[in-house]
Amino acid sequence: MVEKKSHTLKEYKKITEELKIENANLKNQLSQKDHDKEILEKKISDLDSKIKTLNEIVKSIEGDYSKLEHQNDSLKSNLEQEKKQKTESSSKKIAELRGKKVKKEKKKEDSEVTEELKQDGRLPAKKIIVEGTSRRKCPVCGNSNIKLIREVVDKTIILLDYPKVYGKKLTCLECGGEWRVSSEK
Repeated sequence: MVEKKSHTLKEYKKITEELKIENANLKNQLSQKDHDKEILEKKISDLDSKIKTLNEIVKSIEGDYSKLEHQNDSLKSNLEQEKKQKTESSSKKIAELRGKKVKKEKKKEDSEVTEELKQDGRLPAKKIIVEGTSRRKCPVCGNSNIKLIREVVDKTIILLDYPKVYGKKLTCLECGGEWRVSSEK
């Protein structure tokens, strides 16, 4: 029985040694976990301070954003007003130009009527345009730029039957008006 007791005593000693080693390991693990916990708590406090600063930045950005929205709205309204003003001025100019175009068409119609009434086939322009020293000027639009006035053959006026010789007429390249020149004698 003594042997059994010594044997069990040895087993108990062995078990206690194993338990002491396991206890030491657990204490080491616990101290490591405590250290990890301190590190994580420090990281959490750092992250909390970063969150606070980011929240402050977000608030300032939101304030700037609202200011920019207000400026954007005012700029849009100014742009719309400018568009309205430009469209109104453009529509007035268009109306004026359309009125001028109607007047030009009436002048052309008048010249066509007088052409039919003339017996010799010549149509006097509203302003007599003299060849030679006087300047050529369009009776429809008043253009006096020589580069925009062309002299072309007018096959409605036959000057000679054999050989065929035709008269000439002037064409304004600005408005498209055509007229014949009569010479004063």
